[in-house]
Amino acid sequence: MTSSLDELPVHLIFLIHGLWGNSSHMSYLDSRLLALNDTVSLDHRIQTHICRENEGNRTYDGIDVCGDRVAEEIRQVLSETQKAARVARMSVVGYSLGGLIARYALGTLEREHFWSTSGQNVAPVNFTTFATPHLGVRTPSPSLLSSLYNSLGSRLVSMSGAQLFLADDYHGDGRCLLEVMSDPGREWVAALRRFRRRDVFANIVNDRTVPYYTASITDVQPETPQLHPGPVIFVNDVNDTNPSNHTSEPPEESWNETIKEKSMLLLFYSLFPLWILAFLGHSVWQSHHSSRRIREYRRGRPLVQRVKDEVRDEADSLLGVKYAIEDDGGGSGLTSDAASCISSSPSPSPPPVAIDAEDTIANTHPNLPTGTNLNLHPAQRSILQNLNTLPWEKIAVHVQLSRHSHAAIIYRHQGRRRLREGKKVVDWWLRGVGTDGEDGEVGGGGDLTTGIGKLTMLRSIRSTSARPIIRSATTTTALRRSIARVSLSTPHTTTIAHRTFMTTSVQLSAAGHGGELNVRPPPDTVLTSIAAYTHNPKFDNPDLAYDTAHYCLLDTLGCAFEALKHDGCTRLLGPVVPGTSVPNGARVPGTNYELDPIRAAWNFGCLLRWLDFNDCWLAAEWGHPSDNLGGILMVADWISRTNKAEGKEALKVKDVLTAMIQAHEIQGCMALENSFNEVGLDHVVLVKLASAAVVSRLLGLTEAQTADVVSQVFVDGQSLRTYRHAPNTGPRKSWAAGDATARAVELALLVKKGEIGYPSVLTAPKWGFYDNLWRKGEKHHGGQREFAFQREFGSYVMENVLFKISFPAEFHAQTAAEASMTLHALFQREGLKVEDIEEISVRTQEAAVRIIDKQGPLHNYADRDHCIQYMIAAPLLTGELTAESYTDAVASDPRLDELRAKIHCVKDDAFTADYHDPSKRSIGNALTVRMKDGRVLDEVCVEYPVGHRRRREEGIPLLMAKWKRHLGVLKEKGGLEGKSVESVYEKVKDRKAVENMDVDEFVELFVTA
Repeated sequence: MTSSLDELPVHLIFLIHGLWGNSSHMSYLDSRLLALNDTVSLDHRIQTHICRENEGNRTYDGIDVCGDRVAEEIRQVLSETQKAARVARMSVVGYSLGGLIARYALGTLEREHFWSTSGQNVAPVNFTTFATPHLGVRTPSPSLLSSLYNSLGSRLVSMSGAQLFLADDYHGDGRCLLEVMSDPGREWVAALRRFRRRDVFANIVNDRTVPYYTASITDVQPETPQLHPGPVIFVNDVNDTNPSNHTSEPPEESWNETIKEKSMLLLFYSLFPLWILAFLGHSVWQSHHSSRRIREYRRGRPLVQRVKDEVRDEADSLLGVKYAIEDDGGGSGLTSDAASCISSSPSPSPPPVAIDAEDTIANTHPNLPTGTNLNLHPAQRSILQNLNTLPWEKIAVHVQLSRHSHAAIIYRHQGRRRLREGKKVVDWWLRGVGTDGEDGEVGGGGDLTTGIGKLTMLRSIRSTSARPIIRSATTTTALRRSIARVSLSTPHTTTIAHRTFMTTSVQLSAAGHGGELNVRPPPDTVLTSIAAYTHNPKFDNPDLAYDTAHYCLLDTLGCAFEALKHDGCTRLLGPVVPGTSVPNGARVPGTNYELDPIRAAWNFGCLLRWLDFNDCWLAAEWGHPSDNLGGILMVADWISRTNKAEGKEALKVKDVLTAMIQAHEIQGCMALENSFNEVGLDHVVLVKLASAAVVSRLLGLTEAQTADVVSQVFVDGQSLRTYRHAPNTGPRKSWAAGDATARAVELALLVKKGEIGYPSVLTAPKWGFYDNLWRKGEKHHGGQREFAFQREFGSYVMENVLFKISFPAEFHAQTAAEASMTLHALFQREGLKVEDIEEISVRTQEAAVRIIDKQGPLHNYADRDHCIQYMIAAPLLTGELTAESYTDAVASDPRLDELRAKIHCVKDDAFTADYHDPSKRSIGNALTVRMKDGRVLDEVCVEYPVGHRRRREEGIPLLMAKWKRHLGVLKEKGGLEGKSVESVYEKVKDRKAVENMDVDEFVELFVTA
């Protein structure tokens, strides 16, 4: 290895074997991956690791136990590798059961925030499975033999057997592990979403260990390879790549091979009874040991330890069948159902010959029906539907030389002549999948690549739908005409911008015509996940969530009332056409306007956000989740008034609080890992997204319609951040959220009238959101090419939201303003003068430096409340920071600009790390003052503002005092007619009482005459 290769960033690839497996099973994959370092020009160095913690009989212990072992192994290997090199990419490859173990391990890493801690700079690239039973191995045949097989199989291999046959109850969830792992809202699917590409390889014939339907995540068992809706790799000889030679018939065997196989079959029949007894005895013995290991695991005793080399092949040795058929005699008499159903011979397939321990159960697998709509178990149906919400590239493999395609697909036993076709499969995978997962490689995002010196993209047929693609004889014929046929010729090397791709010649036939494939895909996962949560909410801590939502409702209303004092805001309010009023319309709190729900949402959204005094959420993206109340409360009031006019029930305030919790969660969880500001977009896109989802439910839309509404949000043009930054900072930032929540209401109403959605709005190549907007910021967010999610939707964001209590200031400066107030008190006590300050150094978070660190003139209110220097200078000079502090009258004091010029920000790595830490979410600022006489004052450091959850007990009384103060403003502006501030305060301060109020009656409290 050259020194230049040593200096390249590492692409770390983890290889995970299957049931009864050992590291040798993955050795061909391992060697071919490492060979890429010498044969292909890459911008990274490939480094592999074969996971060894589950070798031999330890795979009995359950997918969850094995997965946790692998997760720990990944952490340890990554940590060791990072000591010597920079790990920039990570891929995971699972074979057979190893694919399920890999998925569980990734879910464990996701749950433990791996990608925001030790793996935060490691981009997940490829997730690949070969012959993995994603739907389990429970046979869908309704026969008595199948029932016996399913019952016996679930008991043979300890916990792993129960899980593979869907016979377990995972943690008392009422669902089996594989179904839980497929839940779109859980960590296992969230982890899969992180990968740029997900590929599954499935044997289309001769694999009774893992039949095609479960490896390909479908309910179809095709009669012929031509019916696979995607690329098919035809291999019947390593040296034969002529498409004309590709048939679906088994290869003819020589006379000597036939004699040898007949001899092996005779031996098998003779030993079969003894062999079965030995296997059953061994299974019982190993299941006993496995149960003990599982109990130790449940008690938390360490299980991550190496298995000694001398027992790695224990399972095969004890069964006495380890590689019973060597090299040239490797074929069993096993013929798959797919092969037998197209054979002209009416005679049944010969009995199977066991090849190794892994096939013990498989070789008794009942025959599967072919065609569509297999009789899947309900859990399998659920898994199928859930997993197919993810975009997968599904590749069918047609191995013909070997009748043991499960071992052949990865060339599991090197030197076995009958398995050598697997070399071609692995090499095909390496040409496109085994490198970097960029668009344009085979299997990457649905693109197939061909050509020399220039890449020409051809669209492959993607298989992501949970519904069967083959419907009838007519559609089958049409599908045959459009099948993607892959011919494995010599790979070409094409270099683009110093990046080398290995390409494969591809022939795509689409009924004789070119153009884009117009097959409507299922909705993108993000759309369905948001819609599912919106219609089926599960809150982590309901009491805390509703209590906080109640405080948030009052505080947000109060911020709107405070804005009534500012002409710049109030002049924008009212109907578009003066004098317009809508019967039973939504009423805008603090005003006498009665408007349609869209314009009402704009008005109220503008009011509540005008002063930058409502709640806040800080993560990879920032925002103010209470901005969504503009759409939520106005739609709820309109619905309630309309319902009452029609003799129906009104919505309750609890419905509003529920929608607020959900909107906070959608906006906040999107913000945790996804930085829209990195691609120049303003955070109000998340207001539009969250408002659209929850308003859809309030309007009575179905879950599918809600997904349509959410898709419309991403089709929309999005706001640029330019109005928040120098030199263009302006008041639009104060009404942008109102505009977003109003647009959300409009989109929901359009779908309610029958407007359709756009299912692949995010993932559509060339025209989708990711390709047009998101991936332009890829270099900023660690190579992340799709949205990532740190946690499943619940009520985390509402429970941890940050209230602005002390100051109407951009939140990154809240603690800086508090520190400045402390300095003001110090200056007063010690008789110090602000004029004697030489310099103020501000240690702050990276986000504050990027957003609010400004020098030079400040032109307006919006400029000032987004300048950290101003928000430090004003309280240091005057002892307060209020909404009036940003007015032209106050800002005209020349001492403010003189002091601002002395304030300099320094990015602090510790503050930045704690800012992103989910357990802290601090917003630290520290001020150090150096006087002109050389004296340096003690640093004043504030890490958590009063509105932070860590200071919630201190903050709530202050928050309620803020609410009462804002009620006083409403009273001054003509509100609370006939009522006192105190009476209204008492009426709404109790959450339980407020929850049961009709929404229209609640809003009535705050409108003016």
